[in-house]
Amino acid sequence: MTSARFTASRLALATVAASLALAACNQSPATPASGTQPATAAPIAALPLATATPPAPIAAAPAVLPPSATKVRVAVRPAERYRYVDRAVQYNKAFGSTPPDYTVDYQGTRPWVWRANDGAYRVAEQLPQGERYYYYQAGAEQPFYVADPQGGYAYEDGALVAVYGPDGAPLADLYAEQRAAQAAAYLSRARALYHAAQYDQRQAAYAAEWQERRADFAARQQAYDDARARDADWQAWHDAHQDEERRRWQDEANRRTAYAAAIGAGVAVATVAITRERDNRRDDTRFGGGNGGYNPGSPRGPATFQPGPGNGGDARAADAARAQAAAAAAGAARSQAEARREGDAARASAAGAAHDEAEARLAAARTQQANRDEQRAAEVQRQQALQSQQRAAEVQRQHASRDEQRAADAQRQQAAQSQQAAQRKQLAEAAAAQRQQAVAAERDQARAAADAQHQQASNARAAAEVRHQQAAAQRQQTAAAERDKSRAMADSQHAQAAARAQAVDAQRQEAAAAGRTRAASDAQRKQDAAAKPRPMERPKADPAHAKAEPEQKDRKPEHPPG
Repeated sequence: MTSARFTASRLALATVAASLALAACNQSPATPASGTQPATAAPIAALPLATATPPAPIAAAPAVLPPSATKVRVAVRPAERYRYVDRAVQYNKAFGSTPPDYTVDYQGTRPWVWRANDGAYRVAEQLPQGERYYYYQAGAEQPFYVADPQGGYAYEDGALVAVYGPDGAPLADLYAEQRAAQAAAYLSRARALYHAAQYDQRQAAYAAEWQERRADFAARQQAYDDARARDADWQAWHDAHQDEERRRWQDEANRRTAYAAAIGAGVAVATVAITRERDNRRDDTRFGGGNGGYNPGSPRGPATFQPGPGNGGDARAADAARAQAAAAAAGAARSQAEARREGDAARASAAGAAHDEAEARLAAARTQQANRDEQRAAEVQRQQALQSQQRAAEVQRQHASRDEQRAADAQRQQAAQSQQAAQRKQLAEAAAAQRQQAVAAERDQARAAADAQHQQASNARAAAEVRHQQAAAQRQQTAAAERDKSRAMADSQHAQAAARAQAVDAQRQEAAAAGRTRAASDAQRKQDAAAKPRPMERPKADPAHAKAEPEQKDRKPEHPPG
């Protein structure tokens, strides 16, 4: 009966696996947006979900990472802070409700990877409480946004540019410095995860795990939408840029929508089959002991069944007993056909009883499963209510912290304004004092200039007076010199006149002396002539010569002697 149940489970799982593979290849697209082509293929990197039961719970990634050896540079960009979280929201909407494309083994964990056809990535790793998400633009090895249950971190060119609360609402810039160490650790892990997502061996994610964790993705998106609705600035940014982002992601969103519609039914059936198989394993353990003869085998491969202690004892003894029974049955069949018919009837009766017992056990299992489903649903509701309360409390705490921060910012702003007002007053007073000093200095300079001009005028008047006196003295000296010169000239002229007069007198005296000398000579010649005998009569003298002699006797010398 147990083997029959496992066989049925394996057949169901095989059927589901075939339906998933067929759905991935021949999926019917969802209704596309107007003007776009319908999606006809699965995402470029998508692997069909593994329908086998996970061998063990997947290890969660550490919530607190070790410090990074490289520090992150903090360069906040208040004007761009909504860009990063809003772009991450667009990634979430584009990938929609599709399961992860694949997973990789990374340090004992299995992070989920979504890869868009243009090369953009979203990576999610499970934490002890919640999920941590990494968002990469096409061709970038480092993320532009990382989010965990406590908040978010935005990066640009390797620098931390903004931090956020659990709902994606931006926090004050001063928190960037406080969270720089955690941001550096996330950035370092993000680069390693990106490398693993590109180069490590890709594996299919488990359908059951996706069903268990997909609610966390929807809750995160809803928290972002609610926060944006409360934040007018964020909403304005979203409204201004959503058309651009929508055009960029439209084809990817259409393809994902069609993919989700195609594999949705298969995932649900696979989840039910895996859940029932887990319950059957627990039933086998309870009724048969040991492991119920079930060996899950490979995480991806079909389950295999082997006899074990829970199936009736030692396997070899059971094989020998079956061989002996087969030999005895063969001998009886050859010897007595009636015994064979009776044996067939007995086996048929036993099979009917086994079938009835199996039906009863199946009904009991269904009842137990229904009870477990109800308990799980109640537990899920309780967990969701608790998470909602925690989120509400966290939101209230964030709001209170934000209000406190805003109050502190307002106080700091008021203090800064008061300080600025005081500084402006001091500057105004200093400027007034400077102006007064400048006016006083100008007055002093004007007085000094007036005094200097007055002194210069006085000096000029004194100099003019001196020059006037000097000119008067010069004129006096010149006049005296002129007078002296005139006197000297007059004296000189008088002396010259006297000298000329003396010369004239001397000439007259000389002429008189010469006349007397000539008269005496003439008288002497006359006397001599009278005393001598009279000579022969002389020739008659020339009248002209005779006339000239008296003139020579009367001529005065041109230049008086001396």
